[in-house]
Amino acid sequence: MKSCPRCKAITFDDMDICYGCMYRFPSFPHDDEIFRSMEDLLIREQDDNAQPNETIGSSAKAGGEVRSVARLEVCEFGGRRKSYAVCEGSSLSIGRSIDNEIVLRDARVSRMHTRIDCDVKGIWIEDLGSLNGTYLNACPVKERAMIAFGDEFTICGVKFTVHRLQ
Repeated sequence: MKSCPRCKAITFDDMDICYGCMYRFPSFPHDDEIFRSMEDLLIREQDDNAQPNETIGSSAKAGGEVRSVARLEVCEFGGRRKSYAVCEGSSLSIGRSIDNEIVLRDARVSRMHTRIDCDVKGIWIEDLGSLNGTYLNACPVKERAMIAFGDEFTICGVKFTVHRLQ
C-alpha cells in the first residue's frame, strides 16, 4: 500500500493513479517492461483494424493451430482502447494481479476478477467471486454465461466489447 502525496489517500502499490484526486504517480521503467512482457507472453495486442492471426491464451492448444474467433476491445479510463484476440480453446483472465492476461490497475478490481473462456460452443464469461462484480449488458454475471458478438461487459467502469472478426 502507498499514500497519495496530494490527498493522502491509501492506494495499492500497483496503482498508477490516485482515484481520490486523480494524481498520477511517477512511473518506473521496469513497470512497463513487466506489462509488455506479460502481453508478449500471454496474448498479442492488436490494433483496432488488425486481424488477429497469432495468440497464445492461458489454455491454448499445445502444438496445434489456434483459431482466432473474436476480438475483445477494451475501453480503459481516459478513452484508451486496446484489442485482444479471443481464440478457440483459450481462456483469458482479467483482474488487478499481473498474473492475469488482461491487467486492470484499479483498486476496485479484484486480483482475479473475471475469466473469459472460448470453446467450440462459444465464448463464455464467469465472475470469479469478485467483490464489485462483472456486468454483461448491464446485468450482473451470477454464473457462467455465454457472450454473443456485440455484447458489452463492464468491470468496475471498464467497458469490454466482443466483436466478430471481419
